[in-house]
Amino acid sequence: MIKRKDYKQLTIYSEVLPLPSQNQKADEAKKALVGEVISIESEKMLVDLLTEFAYSPSVFTDKRCKENFIHCDYIVLDIDENHTIKGVVEILKSLRIQAYIGTTTNHQKEKKDVKCDRFRLIFPLESRIKDIEQFYATYEYLGQYIKFDNACKDVARFYFACKALAKVEGAPLRVRTERLIKEYKKSNVKPIEGVKGKLSKRTIDFLENGASNWHEEFLLACRDLKAQQYTIEEAEDLLASITGELDEKHDLHQLRYVYNDNSVEFDYREEVNYEYEGCHKPGC
Repeated sequence: MIKRKDYKQLTIYSEVLPLPSQNQKADEAKKALVGEVISIESEKMLVDLLTEFAYSPSVFTDKRCKENFIHCDYIVLDIDENHTIKGVVEILKSLRIQAYIGTTTNHQKEKKDVKCDRFRLIFPLESRIKDIEQFYATYEYLGQYIKFDNACKDVARFYFACKALAKVEGAPLRVRTERLIKEYKKSNVKPIEGVKGKLSKRTIDFLENGASNWHEEFLLACRDLKAQQYTIEEAEDLLASITGELDEKHDLHQLRYVYNDNSVEFDYREEVNYEYEGCHKPGC
């Protein structure tokens, strides 16, 4: 039997309109000061809370502010224009990370002359974050793969409810440390023989030695190679040199996905499309 203290938690703000209009949001935000901490006892309970209440993934001693932060069991990303839902599902499947995709009130509505997918990603964490530096480091880790609104990195941020939710299966997100993030940021190393341009140290290490977390490193290497103006043929040759050949179903599919840049090709739809492979209604 799991003890109640081991349940993941959210803070909800029941006095705030869960799905306000654009004109109501500023006034409603003023009400999100002191909330109620809820222990999540089931997936259904989580889905109900995310779709029925304004919430914060963080828990506070009193009023919602950075100084009062205690811990968080979830990380939330706000996606506005940078990705499609379909594109993010592909990324999450590649990384094998579990997440809930929740559409917002502006999803597929015209905003600043742009109509596109607007949604949030809610990541259950493998372990509880109690240190703000770990909070920032974990966001920075996700930022290597997904472009999101930087305002999300506010530990005291709250969110209005989601209109609909879909779930991508995978492992809970592992909490990162500042040390790991600093290691990932080392770059500007000399290019290895046969490689043009300046790839990151992380990419070069991967090309030379491979990695146990293959899918994660492969995706980053694909993006780095594309950013450094390598053709898809050159990238495929370099990546294939690690093992001798690339897997058609996973590796080549991922490489083509990155080079086709599907993440910025808006695929218009009214709500979450549960037909994407690996994406389904929570609880199903």
